[in-house]
Amino acid sequence: MEVENTNKKEYRGKESAKLFKLFLLTLLTYVLFKKVLKLYGLDFPTFIGYLVFFGGSFMLVHSFLVKKFYTDIERLLRADEKNVNKLTLYCGITLFAVFFMLSFIIKLFHLLFILEDQRIQIILFNEHFRAICSFSFLLTIVYTIYIYTRLNALAKNQQIVEQKVITGNVSAQFESLKNQLDPHFLFNSLNVLGALIEEDQDKAILFNQSLSRTYRYILDQKNKELVPLEEELAFARTYIELLQMRFEDSLT
Repeated sequence: MEVENTNKKEYRGKESAKLFKLFLLTLLTYVLFKKVLKLYGLDFPTFIGYLVFFGGSFMLVHSFLVKKFYTDIERLLRADEKNVNKLTLYCGITLFAVFFMLSFIIKLFHLLFILEDQRIQIILFNEHFRAICSFSFLLTIVYTIYIYTRLNALAKNQQIVEQKVITGNVSAQFESLKNQLDPHFLFNSLNVLGALIEEDQDKAILFNQSLSRTYRYILDQKNKELVPLEEELAFARTYIELLQMRFEDSLT
């Protein structure tokens, strides 16, 4: 019961935080529309209409661009992490064009139908045009910073995934090699030992000792990820001795 109450409180806290952020974003957008885009005589119902048009249109364009280019973005980030800066620049240029177009439409509509100013040419030659550029430039900077952060996070996540895949492949290959080494190496060594017992018992004793040291090392280190280099070199020398006894002059 206590856990359920705690979960409810956390859920309500998250919802309250979302509503507060939404309120701040709406308030900030209102200030931007009125002070930066300079929509004179802007009342609240008109602002809500502009906000729905601007936000909805931007989300549609954003979703279209993400679906169309997301695979290419992933490929470029996978090829080189430095592509983050290039992609951010391209996104910034595209965003500026989108913001400029949407703000131009809102500004033109506001002049024609809200302020009832039929002089369309004034939007290109006075403060209205500068207001549109300033509004678009400001939004582009803010959203470009957000995109840069997301692209960096995506690039790092791809690197982590690739490293995990590489590590998994190496571990699988290592385990496969160990599993192949154990039976084949043992059978071959026993065959060599049987032949040496008949030919040279002293050499057979040396071979048996080397074989024993080799397998003891394999069993001791089998489940370890890291081994001191000195021990690995000692094992390599013992292993080479076994191969030299087996192949004699055929191995250099």
